[in-house]
Amino acid sequence: MRKSGAIAVSIIFSLLIAFHMLISFVMYVGLNPDIYRAAQISDDVASNAEIDQETLDRATIGLINYMDGHRDNLVILSSGQEGHELFNAKEKAHMVDVKQLFVLSKKINTLIYMFLLIILVFYLACDKDGMRKNFMKYSAITLSVILGLWLIIAIIAMVDFSSFWTTFHKIFFTNDLWLLDPSKDLLIRMMPQKFFVRIVLQILIRFLAAYAVVISVLTVGHVLFNKKSKGVRMKGGRYE
Repeated sequence: MRKSGAIAVSIIFSLLIAFHMLISFVMYVGLNPDIYRAAQISDDVASNAEIDQETLDRATIGLINYMDGHRDNLVILSSGQEGHELFNAKEKAHMVDVKQLFVLSKKINTLIYMFLLIILVFYLACDKDGMRKNFMKYSAITLSVILGLWLIIAIIAMVDFSSFWTTFHKIFFTNDLWLLDPSKDLLIRMMPQKFFVRIVLQILIRFLAAYAVVISVLTVGHVLFNKKSKGVRMKGGRYE
């Protein structure tokens, strides 16, 4: 493959893997009951929501199972012999939208994963020389540029999380069901803004760490493969 083509493929690969990692960590953290519970305990959410921890755990696991497709409804009762439904019609309607977003994210991530495999298989099977010379180098460069953009977004989000969170909802939801009332809706008391700050931080930490590892692997791989190739050419008396 020509250098221009390799650069174009590297850019596409970098964009795909950047979004693949982001979606993967959003899914991992967003569907992890242990992370939710740790954040809720840190902020004493049960007391602030005026429910007991058992009910909070029941509600949280129910929400996660619903988003993950392991249950069909959000008819979740509080603990105790005379349990009552925890979520009202508006909360359930909003969670329908959230579940659809998770389902769509899974489908997109699967497609991205397939494209990434196709690119890697092509290079490994058909163009190892192109991978050594151009692919890893320009993928690392492109990912570094994208990382700079991610860091800018992360800083903006942390400086003014409220505006970031509002913008996020306006982009991904076509209605105002997400505008919940703490006096009426348990969902917003279970997951106040402080809770989502912690969740977003958990996603960012994991995502940026994995991202740095990928850039490092590509960079080191490019250096080592080219050094090895250079040594072979010198040994063969064909140093270029």
